[in-house]
Amino acid sequence: MRLFTLLNRSFIILTNCNLMSRVALLSLVFISGLFLFSCQENEPVAFAPLEEMSSEAKNFFGMRSSSAKSMEATGNSMVNRSFQTTMRGSLGSSSGFVTGESKDSTIVSDPFPWVSCAVTTQIENPDGSTTYTTDYGDGCYEGYGDYKYFMRGKYWYNWKYQESKQGAVHYYSYFSRSRTENYGGEYYFEGDTVKWMSNGRSTYFGDSKYDTVKQIFSGYYAYSDTSEHVYDGILYKYKSVGRTSYDDKKSVTNPNVYEYTTGKEFYRSTVLSPLVSDYTCAQVYPMIADDSRRMWYPSYVSGRERIEFERGGQAGIFEIDYGDGECDFIVFIYENGKVFRVDMSKDYALFTKG
Repeated sequence: MRLFTLLNRSFIILTNCNLMSRVALLSLVFISGLFLFSCQENEPVAFAPLEEMSSEAKNFFGMRSSSAKSMEATGNSMVNRSFQTTMRGSLGSSSGFVTGESKDSTIVSDPFPWVSCAVTTQIENPDGSTTYTTDYGDGCYEGYGDYKYFMRGKYWYNWKYQESKQGAVHYYSYFSRSRTENYGGEYYFEGDTVKWMSNGRSTYFGDSKYDTVKQIFSGYYAYSDTSEHVYDGILYKYKSVGRTSYDDKKSVTNPNVYEYTTGKEFYRSTVLSPLVSDYTCAQVYPMIADDSRRMWYPSYVSGRERIEFERGGQAGIFEIDYGDGECDFIVFIYENGKVFRVDMSKDYALFTKG
């Protein structure tokens, strides 16, 4: 109310002043406003009970994690195995494995030789990059013995890596781009059939350097991804674009937008202020024996992001403030005019229930 009165009086005075006077008065009003707001910020904040937080806000951390897990489930169970033949050729590795002791290693035949039905190619491009292609066409079975997967579609992967050195400093540059086209298949487990398919493209690139004398490093990476994945009848859509810089002390994520749709649920994350991870915090985070393998803890010590969502026909928005740089588990969630203080080392169960 005091600020409103001040602004109202200032507006009346400004209408009767020349330009220079108006600029001076506007500066005074701005400084006064900052002073008043700073006083208000120092007042104690009444935090809302965590039970009043929406289920969407509670579910956000779990859903962001599960989106990665769904990719992992699709990738590790089938895609990685299917790429094995391609990567063996591209890396020039043997189809066997190494056994023996320290000074005596013997290459023996793989007891479970995986036979791929894909057509694989490797092309060295004029720009120094290499393109790998795995093409299953309309579909075929691959595997070993009676253990087989049905695979279909096509996968492209382009990769370029450069390394140089100046004195004690090593420089690295890398670029990758991938694309899938109806790439998927089926596998069988205990009488159940699970189908999956992927369509989309992604790009990843960056530069880094390492000083071997000072033992410090720095660099950045940027990425974008637009893809759709169907796994066991559920459609996952992903879109992301971002850039992160880092050194031996911290990493900073600046522009970043990430959104995904799972079934009928939609989430979008937008960075409002840089998200900072402090590597030294790993030394001070308390270890919680019972929950150490399950517990999520804030990967950022500062920064803010806005989350937009649509779920069950209802749309909403909330923001997450990761703090002021201290190594702690505290985050603040702003939603519907309320402020929630969350200690992830104690309140984690709330987010697992959703």
